[in-house]
Amino acid sequence: AYVTLGANAVGGQNNLEAIKIALKSYLVHGFTHIQSVADGPWIYQIKSDVDSGKILGPKIIINEKPIIPKSLELESISDLLYSVVDNKDLTLKEFNRQKADGGRSIPIFNRNDKEGVFSLDQALLNQMRQEAAEENKILSIHTFAERLSIIDALVSGNRYLVHPILSDLGSEISELHKKELHLTPILNVYRNLQFTDVEEEDGKLELEFLRNNSKFFVTHYVSMYETNLKMEIPKKELKLLKSEYSSYLKFLEKNPILKQKLILGSGAGNRLSFPGISGIQELKILSGIWNLDEFFFRIPTQNSCSFMSFSYDGVIAIGREANLLVLKENPLKNIDTLFQIEEVFKQGKPVLFTSAPTKKNPKRR
Repeated sequence: AYVTLGANAVGGQNNLEAIKIALKSYLVHGFTHIQSVADGPWIYQIKSDVDSGKILGPKIIINEKPIIPKSLELESISDLLYSVVDNKDLTLKEFNRQKADGGRSIPIFNRNDKEGVFSLDQALLNQMRQEAAEENKILSIHTFAERLSIIDALVSGNRYLVHPILSDLGSEISELHKKELHLTPILNVYRNLQFTDVEEEDGKLELEFLRNNSKFFVTHYVSMYETNLKMEIPKKELKLLKSEYSSYLKFLEKNPILKQKLILGSGAGNRLSFPGISGIQELKILSGIWNLDEFFFRIPTQNSCSFMSFSYDGVIAIGREANLLVLKENPLKNIDTLFQIEEVFKQGKPVLFTSAPTKKNPKRR
């Protein structure tokens, strides 16, 4: 869930060729279905080309443009990517359009900006939640890990949140809210923000790990990773990033009940979050918090596919689509084997990553 095909992992924009490589990367790394967020109108043609077989890629579900309150920092933001609102009437107009025409989830980017000219308060969020539920739809609140945004979302009855939660906030969230919470923490996005090229630091160690485990990464992304890793981060900012990330992990450690409804979001398109690769990285981070068991792997399958409303719901059963991975080892014993995919089946057919030469029919004697 939550990938942006138009953005690359080093802060730039993808052209068509880069998008094709990104789509292949998802399949190579085992992701047969993705949810596109904040991509331009061109994404509909990409989806059509994938569906018709012109482009190799996973099944794509397209989210509507995120609704985001207006602020000074958003003056130059493209209205092709986001629906920027500055009053209640405009918010409800866009919300009603998405409720009628969009997919199951309606994305809300509810960042509490001090320079904001408008905010989505609890009353408005509650109203939209109730009206969305009448149409069997949900609000997906992107909180940007901000306390007020998280509290507003939960108090207004919303239970689908994107971005992590600080450990200190755990005492302010009721046990009932935690039990009902469908969280998409995108931890690897926040972890990657603190990566540098200092020897023996996490950024350098992760680079070596990916080199050793993903041939696709070495072929297509390693130079981008190395260049961006050299970005200097002020010591004070780096210390804060590390402290906050540690707190996000601690919140999940203290609340294992969240695993039951956790949704896998890779955050691909953010810094050093590469297509498909970042999804496995997210799972690896989570595996360091919770024990690997059969329920753990419901996160990238049943939980996430049900949220994105794919018909097979991420389960293996007679009569459902066959979207399967064949692995060298049991990932319950070794999470890194997710990089060792032998074969990918998408909608019942094996994915052919290279075009095999056409065999001529032998002449009959």
